[in-house]
Amino acid sequence: MFKNCVATLNIGSKDITLTVGEKSVNGAFSLRAVETTQYYSYFDAEFEDVKELERKIIKLFENVIESSAISKISTVYVGVPGEFSKTLSKNYKLTFAKPKKINHDDVRYLYENGYDDDDPEYKLINRSAVYFVLDNYKTNEPVGKVASSLSARIYYGLVINHFVEIFNGILGRLGVLDIKYVNQNFADATYLFTLQERNLCKLLINVGYSTTTLSIICGNGLLYSNSFPYGGGMIVGYLADGLSCEFSVAELIKNKLNLGLKDREGANYVVSSNEYGDFAYSRNECNKIAKGVLDTISEMCDKAVSGCTLKVPSDIEIAFTGEGICDIKGAVEYMSTRLGVFPKTVAPKVPHYNKPNFTERFALLSTALDLVGDKLFFV
Repeated sequence: MFKNCVATLNIGSKDITLTVGEKSVNGAFSLRAVETTQYYSYFDAEFEDVKELERKIIKLFENVIESSAISKISTVYVGVPGEFSKTLSKNYKLTFAKPKKINHDDVRYLYENGYDDDDPEYKLINRSAVYFVLDNYKTNEPVGKVASSLSARIYYGLVINHFVEIFNGILGRLGVLDIKYVNQNFADATYLFTLQERNLCKLLINVGYSTTTLSIICGNGLLYSNSFPYGGGMIVGYLADGLSCEFSVAELIKNKLNLGLKDREGANYVVSSNEYGDFAYSRNECNKIAKGVLDTISEMCDKAVSGCTLKVPSDIEIAFTGEGICDIKGAVEYMSTRLGVFPKTVAPKVPHYNKPNFTERFALLSTALDLVGDKLFFV
């Protein structure tokens, strides 16, 4: 592979993307190869067709190798979707006999002894500190500083075992020798907000096509995350049922939606399908169906957030991202009104890719590049 490049495999709720890229001296991404394919996806932490998933991934690798100067991909960073992951937040403290200079071994010991989960269905893959405390001083970086005690609020990212088994098998058969797993919700949240912003705590709502994930980020770790199998793609399904039209036609209608428009009798969304012809559907009816789905997502978000037992700021800022609803005019504004928050959308600051539907692939790539060789974050 190219020197300083990494390969990432983003497992989206609609498609899979294999990216090979690096960062230039000014921090911009240089993409050596990008291949994307749609697949049957997953539901409730289960892939619908593992054989099809394997065929799609093999084809992605073949296409990348054929279309670039890359002869072999030996290391891959795999993004773990929220439905397959679990977030734990723990406190742990070390006290020393006398003040000493903190080193990486001290941090490693802190991480290892702070973890006490024994859920046999999950495997620990990532860990980082939301913040450290040296004596009574809070910091994001303790190494090199002198203190008589070291404590931390520690984020532990876990993945369900069968996800690892599936991808270890597929990638192993492709000759990938080193597979590193990154919880995608951690990557999204740390990538989209600066450390200064994260220190104030943020709530990120990633509405995907078939799944939605909420993540509370603080400092360099997640305090809480929760996912549920319901996303923007449900709008397509309800439009198809409610309008008695083909799924592909409903997809075209979804792309035309503008939920910010006031109800007006006789107004239509006109769509043209190469396969089925031209259609006109009541704008009021289509918007009502879409808003009904957003109402359900909002209610499920409220329920998901209520599961967080940790103390977070009451005025925590909420931001939306993902491919499920952010491209629908008025959708984020409508959901924000339902949730009682200011409408804010976040996306990669990458030319030509500065849209929320590209968040996951660039978040994973950025995280992988930042953590190459990191022996504390990866377990």
